[in-house]
Amino acid sequence: MYRTIKGLENVVLIRPAYAIEYDIVDPLELYPTLETKKIKGLFHAGNFNGTTGYEEAAGQGILAGINAGLRANNKEPIILPRSISYIGLMAEDLTTKEIVEPYRLFTSRSEYRLSVRQDNAPERLLELSHNLGLLNEEDYKLAKELLNGVNYYVDYYKSQKTVINLGENPKPYTLSQIIAIEGIDKLKELGFDVPQNPYIKDETEIILKYEYYIEKEKKLIESKIPKISRNI
Repeated sequence: MYRTIKGLENVVLIRPAYAIEYDIVDPLELYPTLETKKIKGLFHAGNFNGTTGYEEAAGQGILAGINAGLRANNKEPIILPRSISYIGLMAEDLTTKEIVEPYRLFTSRSEYRLSVRQDNAPERLLELSHNLGLLNEEDYKLAKELLNGVNYYVDYYKSQKTVINLGENPKPYTLSQIIAIEGIDKLKELGFDVPQNPYIKDETEIILKYEYYIEKEKKLIESKIPKISRNI
């Protein structure tokens, strides 16, 4: 393929390579709201801030757009803590750490990735989204119903016990313990109610399976109070 290009008829490909070069603004010049420190009301987003990829640009764009709108209406801008949002993690990394190469957002960058999952965005960001006017009432009501359903089943399974043999002599287990060991579908075999809604079912199972580790992470989150100043 390369040899079909004029001037490269005899080229030898030693190693495939890919490079993009572009100028950036040092993101340390920004607040975690993505507003510039030197010019009030000016927000930056995208590769301009030293990032790479489309997801990073989109995440910055929505954060900068929200805060620009809030600033235009004389409202307090938002800072998304890294403990509830990957966008917040990215904004904090960009504005507090030296960027020596194009920044890519990986799940491995988050010390809270058990709590900040792709499946629980409504739990983490629903109220904030609604308060900012990003969700209409119909969608907000639907999401609240799903979350209420998850909370109901989590509490129900923790409170109910049954005697069962799980590899040893029969003894009493809470339904939540059975889910953690055997999965939520095991409850069907035992004649207990299982959520029909796929989101409620999956989220309930995830919460109860990983409850110990999630609680451990929550304690870590609570012990680390964000040190980012809101005096913008």
